[in-house]
Amino acid sequence: MSKFFFIVYMFLFVCSQHSFASQTYSEQLQRITNNEQLSQSFIVKSLQDDIGYVWIATTEGLYRFDGYQVTPYESELGLKNNYINSIYKAIDGQILVNTQLAGSYLINPNTLQAELIYSGHLNQNQEKFSPVQAVAEQPAHFYFSIDSHIYRYGKTSKDLTLISSLPNENMFIRALSLYQNTLYIGADQGLYVYNFANNDLQQITALWMCFLMKAERGLLPQNYFLMPLVKLSVESLQQF
Repeated sequence: MSKFFFIVYMFLFVCSQHSFASQTYSEQLQRITNNEQLSQSFIVKSLQDDIGYVWIATTEGLYRFDGYQVTPYESELGLKNNYINSIYKAIDGQILVNTQLAGSYLINPNTLQAELIYSGHLNQNQEKFSPVQAVAEQPAHFYFSIDSHIYRYGKTSKDLTLISSLPNENMFIRALSLYQNTLYIGADQGLYVYNFANNDLQQITALWMCFLMKAERGLLPQNYFLMPLVKLSVESLQQF
């Protein structure tokens, strides 16, 4: 091998090792600590916005991470040091921030401007705080779970409207999920579905879960596949 080709070979070898090392470093697990100015280690949730920043929700405020340093998010509306229940990236890229005692906010990642969209009080004449616990979204609306209720927030109208409530006011809604024209509601006492077409709220029982699983697996006759809330006859129930 000539000296020229040997030098070229060694140069390419060193470059490939450097590239491999850089890739390996970038894939390493990095812990964000006080050195990056994250003052609270209890992390509730994190997400990445469309710009590339990582938003970190903690029990003592909201932070933004650029890959090197963590910056506490502050606004004139008083988000600093608040207990953040959850954060959610909306369809338009805005960050929805739900707090325990200070309401809910929409933050524009580009301008960092915050807008208060829910005060945290269902009744403005009472001191009780009722935070948003779960979120689902359509292009024109947000759906919020607050206590045992489901509210619809109009993005344009800015109105908060009650659309349904669980049968027991002591029940707690943990999760919301939208599929087509149905809102699935995960509560501490079972799974419920709300149908927007007829404004009907029903609980999915263990029998219904069995039916849906069988239908999904193709184990039911074709004429029985009437999703999602078909009413079975007594004769068909006896087949399970």
